[in-house]
Amino acid sequence: MIESKVPAQPDNVKPTGSVSVPFTLKPADCSDPVLTVESLMGCEKNKAHQPGGLMEKALLSSLQLALSELGWVPKSILDAGCQTGELTAVLGKQFLLSQVMGVDGDAALLAEAEQRHCCKLQFRKLDATDEPARLPFEADRFDVVVSHGFLNRHPDPAYWLGELMRVTAEGLIFTVLSPMGQGLFSNGWLWGKKRVFDQPIAAPYPVDMAALTRQLEAAGFRVELTTHPFPYQLVLARKPQA
Repeated sequence: MIESKVPAQPDNVKPTGSVSVPFTLKPADCSDPVLTVESLMGCEKNKAHQPGGLMEKALLSSLQLALSELGWVPKSILDAGCQTGELTAVLGKQFLLSQVMGVDGDAALLAEAEQRHCCKLQFRKLDATDEPARLPFEADRFDVVVSHGFLNRHPDPAYWLGELMRVTAEGLIFTVLSPMGQGLFSNGWLWGKKRVFDQPIAAPYPVDMAALTRQLEAAGFRVELTTHPFPYQLVLARKPQA
């Protein structure tokens, strides 16, 4: 058997010509309870998932298209189930002339949201003094309600859809992970376990789009548009006008 050996190059000698360097995907270390994007996709910094990165731009582009298709020019927007306010901040950055507010039932997440984001954004806690809890807003308070994973974190989706119906004047926009996005997330390729836009949040929940559509229609909404800006899906539902 003949062995082929390549002589080692001195440190001060630079290679000439093109050098092929294999690219290997590096799965995230899911033993880390809070992962950073440095551990994802085998690259030093995955800028796609940072504020202003490709994922944020894809979501904003789809939101703009959807609002334009429906003829909505919102002056007030509620992020229902805002958690640490990442989506709230994206909305506030894009809709500078709109009042943007986030609401959530977790006081610790809201405290983090208020500490992390600028003073233009407002955050409120769900009213737990009522039974069941209520959104702390009057009827038709917001032109548009945007939500990511809100229904999945509450035991009675029909009730909360009624609450969202009550506080919106125009309708709802739900942002959910697409099936492929869910698969990438669950395998640790997309965001690891707990980071989106390099900020810790609760992991997204799988969503049955057909079931969500039925729930919206049962609550009285009219589903008018769905878009698919990978890795998201947007579902837009209009509130019937009297």
